[in-house]
Amino acid sequence: MTISSKVFAEHRDWCLSNLKGYQQYWFNGLYRHEPIENVIEILKSRKLLSRSDALDQSAIKNDIAPERIISKNLIAHPKVRLYFRPRNPTQYHVEGIRRANDYYYGKHAGLTILLVFDAEKILTSPDATFSGGNLQSLSYRELRGDKEFKQLDFRNIYHDGPHYDHNITQQKCAEVLVPNPLKI
Repeated sequence: MTISSKVFAEHRDWCLSNLKGYQQYWFNGLYRHEPIENVIEILKSRKLLSRSDALDQSAIKNDIAPERIISKNLIAHPKVRLYFRPRNPTQYHVEGIRRANDYYYGKHAGLTILLVFDAEKILTSPDATFSGGNLQSLSYRELRGDKEFKQLDFRNIYHDGPHYDHNITQQKCAEVLVPNPLKI
């Protein structure tokens, strides 16, 4: 088991006691933002694929992952990637109506859809792993188990507001990885 139900309950209690407003409920979900073109394909197939399989099957209609970032570390590519929070930095950089010269490394999604999955069910499943930050950065690695989950800095992962701290930005992209495919 990746994390126990007991540790997930402790995480829930911490969120409810230490976070305010909408943030205190983020623990309930694991999140994935996708351009609407991709969501249509995901809903048709009833599964969310890893990056590797989605590329192999030409299932990505709008690839919003900048090559110079996504190619730094391939460890997460064979698994389905979810995030501990909505509104992560990647989503911020690629979504919305923008001029072409404002696209993030040439990537853009006019409209993204946020998919939400049951966090407790996934995090307590036997094959889920997680990270304390963006796995595209070589600063983070796959983690598992209660002990490593308790070391995650959810104040930074769930931080929501202005800041100039690169570490917070990286941690806001903390991931949960699950075996491919994730059936929906």
